[in-house]
Amino acid sequence: MLVQLPFKLDPGIKKNILDFVSSSDASYWVNNTLNRKYCILNRYNLPLTFLLKEYSSNIFSQLNITKQTEEEIFGNFIGVHNENGFVLSHIDSKNIYGWEHVRINFLVNKPKEGGMPIINNELFKIEEDCSWLNLASKWKHTSTPVVGDTLRIVLSLGAFVSPAELHEAKIY
Repeated sequence: MLVQLPFKLDPGIKKNILDFVSSSDASYWVNNTLNRKYCILNRYNLPLTFLLKEYSSNIFSQLNITKQTEEEIFGNFIGVHNENGFVLSHIDSKNIYGWEHVRINFLVNKPKEGGMPIINNELFKIEEDCSWLNLASKWKHTSTPVVGDTLRIVLSLGAFVSPAELHEAKIY
């Protein structure tokens, strides 16, 4: 099973994300207790929302996943972690039809240390602008804490995918 994917973040998408993170109104962001915040873009009618929906569709289709449905809770989101920020270990839910929660993540901004994904107890070293797959409803996942004052910024593209289509995807 592929975890690290061959996709590199489009430079134009990266610039749009970094601009949004640095200049967007605080009302777009949800803060939580672990030195992190996130913006669920699907909730807003922003140019970036539509740009990332198109980008997501393109990336998923390159994996032969073309019939996905929107993951309704987080959809496509941007996550930002400050020093000591990390993702708590968890497994996400499938949808009501038993479709798998699939995420394709891009490391938009790499911290000096930490911020690396851990999937099924395996640490993956991801470089800036690189991507990884998370079968979020199958695999337990977390991340290492960010060390230093450089933010960890992640673009997470989410969808529900039928088990049949996932079986045919280019992830094995």
